[in-house]
Amino acid sequence: MSKRVVGVLVDLGVVAAILLVSVLSGHQRAGAAPAARSEGSRMSTSAPSTSYPPGVTAILPSRSVADQHVAAFGSAEVEQFLTDNTAFFRSTPGGSRKLSTILFITAAEARVRLNNTWIGRPDDALVCLVEVTGPIDLSHESRPAYLRHSSPLPPAPKGVAVFDAQTGNLLLTGYSN
Repeated sequence: MSKRVVGVLVDLGVVAAILLVSVLSGHQRAGAAPAARSEGSRMSTSAPSTSYPPGVTAILPSRSVADQHVAAFGSAEVEQFLTDNTAFFRSTPGGSRKLSTILFITAAEARVRLNNTWIGRPDDALVCLVEVTGPIDLSHESRPAYLRHSSPLPPAPKGVAVFDAQTGNLLLTGYSN
């Protein structure tokens, strides 16, 4: 077999392995919205029909609650999370970030505040909306390959994050003016 054919077969094997891991792990189910970092208007506005992604482990709940309309953590835990995770909404060199808003509201209310961005939870689920004012450093943010060699992203004046109020999991982050 030629080296070229072997190379193509190896490439196909790698792709098949990645697809198999993705399917077996269940991280990219059809219709599931990503919980990863998104930018402004690029955030998903459509909800999946039956399942909700778990989000990313973030805030450690301080209490166990049975009522889905009661938060399992408070403002102190949000503040501690931001203190412990300085890279989360990192400020520009010489700048400083400030926690400006912590709201425990329904996913529907959060969606309205975020220009109809799907939150990743049913409308009546309690979430924690957090806003941090900056300047927020975006120089380390992921970018599509076609933009990687262009000029750096300018700092954002505000970072926004939404956490599941029951689990403390991070559901989405973004930036706004």
